Amino acid sequence: HVSNVVEMRFPGISVFFVCYVIISAWATIACITGIVSTTILQGIQADDARRQSQWQDDRRILIVSLLQLFESMDEDGSDQLERDEFARVIKKESLQSRLSALGIEASERELIRWFDVLDTDHGGTVSRDEFVGGFLRLEGGAP
Repeated sequence: HVSNVVEMRFPGISVFFVCYVIISAWATIACITGIVSTTILQGIQADDARRQSQWQDDRRILIVSLLQLFESMDEDGSDQLERDEFARVIKKESLQSRLSALGIEASERELIRWFDVLDTDHGGTVSRDEFVGGFLRLEGGAP
């Protein structure tokens, strides 16, 4: 047979051939692993980008909703919520349902206490920026 002739003519060729097969198989497996790993990483990065984009969209919607909520609470149009104005407005059932729709679940008593948290400059009023920033802090930061 041919293999016997080759083995006689080139002693040790079978060892070389076995090593060649092992190295070729290892290289093939390494290439396949690299391709699969790259594909998986690209999928993960795309999912992260989609999740980040969705979080940003949700955050933008929340900010717009909070601004609209602030405007509806600012009964005197001063762009500031005074403590008594805040306390009076949060008693309205419609406001409670709007807060609930925004994912803000709190009792009337808790909301009254939040006034001091929202009033970051301790000026006795809550500005539009304090209102939105405060609720965003209460809601949570990153995804």
